[in-house]
Order: sequence, then structure tokens, then C-alpha cells
Amino acid sequence: MPRWTEHSVNTALQRCKQRNSEGITCIVHLLDEYTRDQRVAEDLAGQYSTLIGTLSSERIEGGISIKLTSLGSLVDRELAEKLALDLAREAHLHRVGFEIDMEGKGHVEYTLETARSVRKQGSPVVLALQAYLDRSRDDLLRIQEAGIIPRLVKGAYQGDVSEFETIENRFRDLAEVLLETQNPFHVGTHDPFLLSWLRQRLGENHRNLVRFGFLMGLSDVTKQSMASDRWEVSEYIPIGEEGSAYIARRERYLNELRNLGRDPAP
Repeated sequence: MPRWTEHSVNTALQRCKQRNSEGITCIVHLLDEYTRDQRVAEDLAGQYSTLIGTLSSERIEGGISIKLTSLGSLVDRELAEKLALDLAREAHLHRVGFEIDMEGKGHVEYTLETARSVRKQGSPVVLALQAYLDRSRDDLLRIQEAGIIPRLVKGAYQGDVSEFETIENRFRDLAEVLLETQNPFHVGTHDPFLLSWLRQRLGENHRNLVRFGFLMGLSDVTKQSMASDRWEVSEYIPIGEEGSAYIARRERYLNELRNLGRDPAP
């Protein structure tokens, strides 16, 4: 089995069922970033629609995660927003989770506004919030006001800061803001320090406030042990052959950790 991706929907669904049996939900994503062809974008949206129906009919616990560049935002933002709104509506109808991933700095404002449009039509949405951007504290307020569920991550593209400990501190600061509200949120991190800190911060009384998200290919021992200990855990599963950009970001992350003498959670 490939480390970072599943090459077909069928194998991804089998993985989801196995993870569900372990108490882990699955967030599936179709790989095809930076689409510049309207027909390709519409075809991908159709594949997501089929996937939503399958997740629902097979009673798989989880949802889908989209990138707006996959839906053609680089060439037609109105089309990408319409496709996102349609998918969010369909996911809500089928009781399937719907998430929007955050991409590079130039896409942040448009992505945030699209998520706000999803909420305005009455559909739930989870939106990634990148700790390495200077604007993220202000964006968090906008996200909360809109009723969007934030998914706090460090960030995998190019941020405003790059120092490891600075980003860790920003992640903790944003998490503290979220904890004060007592509203549910998600986190996506393999940083053992942040995972330990956040679990201690939550304690027993608030453990269901946060869903801990992990990537396929990383921290399997941690995600399984946390799920068995009744923490809310999800695994992000990319599907497809066109994963070079995604895989490059994962490999860069591991290289950066090695250079710092660190390791991700086991």
C-alpha cells in the first residue's frame, strides 16, 4: 500500500472501513490541484458527488475535503464557488462531512469567502486555518462569526514565518482562543509536543471538543492509540495518481524535521 495516497476510490473506501472499525473517521480527497480546464473541474466535481453518495450508502463515517484550485478557481472563481456550494449542499443532504482545505497565501481570502458562502446557504463546513500566516488570528474571528468550524494546522505552503518554534507558539495561541469559546474545532498536526499539550489542556471534561486529524502515512500508532482512548480522531486519505505536489509537501515536511533533529508522533 502506498504511504501517502490511495490510487483508487475502492482501495480508499476499504481503508476507510478498516479505520472506522478502529474508531477513526476518514476524510477523503481527490488529488488534482491547480486545474486550468473547466471540463476537468466539472468532471472532478462529479466524482466528488459520486463519492458523497457512496460514503452515505455504505455508511462510512467521514467526509470529503476539497481544494478550490481543483475545482477550477485559477481560471473561473465563480464556477469553482458554484461547484463547491453544490457539493456542500449534497454532502449536507447525505450527512457526509464537508471540508475546504486552505492553499497558498494568494488563495486565502477567496477560500474564506467561499466557506462563508457555504454557511450562508445553510451547509456545515470545516475550513483549514494556517498558523504560519500573520492574518490567521483575524481570520479566526471571521470564521467563528460565520459559524464555520476551524481546522487548525501549521501550514504546508509558504507562510509569513518559517521558524519551527514560532509556528508552534502561534498554533498554541490560536488553540487557546478556540478553547476559550468552548466551540468544537479540529486540529491537524503530527507534532508530539502540540498533541501532548492539547490533550493535557483539554483534560477529561472537554476531550470531545477537538477532533484530531492525521494524514495517511504518518503517526499510525498515535492515531490508533488515541482513538482507542476515546479521543475523536480522523485520517486524511488522498486518492489518485496525480499526487506529485502533495507528496512533495509531505517529503519536505519530514526533511525539515530531520534537519531540526525532530520526529513526528509515531
